[in-house]
Amino acid sequence: MKLVGTIVFALAVSVVLSAGVGTVLSIFVGNGNFFVVVFFAVVLVALISVTLFALASFQPVRRQATRRLALFLTVVLCLTTFGMAAAHFGAQGTVAATWPGVQVMLVLLVTCELVVLVHWFIFRHEPQSRIEPAMQFGRAGAVNTGGRK
Repeated sequence: MKLVGTIVFALAVSVVLSAGVGTVLSIFVGNGNFFVVVFFAVVLVALISVTLFALASFQPVRRQATRRLALFLTVVLCLTTFGMAAAHFGAQGTVAATWPGVQVMLVLLVTCELVVLVHWFIFRHEPQSRIEPAMQFGRAGAVNTGGRK
């Protein structure tokens, strides 16, 4: 139940924060109509990211797993943005014609990376559950009687 609460909290915080930042950045770069694209991208990345971070929280070394996942998602987002910018440059041909589209892609990168960072922070600092280990049989589960039989 604690994981469900963490997922809902992470989704709510990351979507609200990233959508707000994305809207402000979209208006700042002069492409005010593209904030709708930012909203859709933020929600999509948030759903994928929270699913992956929830799965990573089941790893025995959770801090290391969440750190590696955050690094992996950062690399994927950067490579995707670079690929979209290269394809856009190939279609337009000049930097002057490409720059407004690249600005939108950079806004997308910043907002989606903000989603990943919020999820990493929340899932990294979630306290470990205090579930007792399952009962073990054999020598590993033997009770120490202090030498008495």
